[in-house]
Amino acid sequence: MHHDEANQAIRFGDLLEGRGYRYDPHGHHGPTLYYATLPAAWIARADSIAHCTEATVRAVPLAATALLILLVGLQGAILGESSAVLASLLTAVSTPFVFYSTYYIQEPLLVLFATASLAAAARWRPSTPRSPWLPIAAFFLGLAAATKETWLITAFAITCAATITAILHRNDLKREDFRNNLPSILVSIPAFLFPVILLYSSFFANWRGPIDAVVGLFAGASQSSQTDFAQPWYYFIQRLVWHKNAPGPIWTELPIIATAVIGAVLPFTKYVSSDKRIPIQFIVIYAFVQFIVYSAIPYKTPWCILNAWQPVLILAATAFANAIQSKFRWLKMFGILLLIAVIVHQVRQTNQTCGRFCSDPRNPYVYSHTQKDLVRLVERIRDITADEPSADNRIIVATSSHQDAWPLPWYFRDRTDVEYRTDWPDDFPPSPLPTFIVASPDLEIDLKLDGYMWETHALRPNVFLFLGIQNDRWESWLKKRQPPASSNEN
Repeated sequence: MHHDEANQAIRFGDLLEGRGYRYDPHGHHGPTLYYATLPAAWIARADSIAHCTEATVRAVPLAATALLILLVGLQGAILGESSAVLASLLTAVSTPFVFYSTYYIQEPLLVLFATASLAAAARWRPSTPRSPWLPIAAFFLGLAAATKETWLITAFAITCAATITAILHRNDLKREDFRNNLPSILVSIPAFLFPVILLYSSFFANWRGPIDAVVGLFAGASQSSQTDFAQPWYYFIQRLVWHKNAPGPIWTELPIIATAVIGAVLPFTKYVSSDKRIPIQFIVIYAFVQFIVYSAIPYKTPWCILNAWQPVLILAATAFANAIQSKFRWLKMFGILLLIAVIVHQVRQTNQTCGRFCSDPRNPYVYSHTQKDLVRLVERIRDITADEPSADNRIIVATSSHQDAWPLPWYFRDRTDVEYRTDWPDDFPPSPLPTFIVASPDLEIDLKLDGYMWETHALRPNVFLFLGIQNDRWESWLKKRQPPASSNEN
């Protein structure tokens, strides 16, 4: 589990176990992920976080990605049947989407709600008074606002795309159409606010929550400029176009990007039918604005790219659909062969990304990920504890910062004998000493205490933890695993 996943899973445990949920505007994101995880826990018959597994919580982003694939495939009336089906297919095999579909993070939900909002808005027609589609679009945008603070970037991109598209087609707009739709526009305001207030207030149990949601926007803006996590403006481009930072495979989305560029040009030509031209032009501007904003913000994590990558896949699908439906046989065959090649490349690349390199720093979508060696630390403690379950099996986790303790709270979620500290004063630890000590190297606890056997385990790339096991318990555990001495009979 990535430390961000583990942190959010433990917060979900508070909700699951009846301690409730309160939005924290300074260190966490919106509530939709936690509330959406409740059905997954109920299906798994888990009444506490100790009974949840990685599969329990990760089922939520996986379900969101599956719904996104289905939703995109159903947009034939907006994009064209072929474009919608191909966009759904490209999303299903897309390396970033497949990789992050099993990350317990907000992005899959955010992309789903944003796409649902756009799909509903695309069905709204100014010439149709009292259309329900605009309030539906506002409702899904409200769900996006209750998911993560970066919904503002999505809203800004939607505003820019709508404004520019309206200017391009201003001759088709009539003022009376908007006057006739004023009731729908007014209803859209409470439709947007309803999920925001409902979820941030913890279902009306915490009225400070909606106010904190506004505070969270400013906190998120402040975090976006933190130098500790700053990346260059070309961070996303570098990871998508051509990524190879050590011996190993090359990751590239260049075939998708090149095809999407063609798809971005097509709606401004006669090769896209007039009824599909406006929504695809909107998607072009929507994708471009998001890429610009996410690239301009210094604070970057690779999963943020999902928000801009979904419209890129739609544009690539539009290009493929136009080639396959072309009247020129050579273009049709070229489009089919290129599509097959792209799908094969995506499947092969996804297998590498989600398989051998799932936590490897060479993977462009891995960001300060927990190393597999940490699981060995946890398994070591479990093995020794299981050997003498009635003995004193206390654990002290001492690190110089709370961040270096994660994701251990997730792996120790079924234990009540774990103490977390960010210091190691002279009068600590208590007597008797704990059986296990997990410590960051900078505290030098291994040099201050005798009577422990120490192991070194990787936490994250270039970050390590020491595991101290009392000598008596270590030797007792080893003796029980030694093969019995064989006797030679004459």
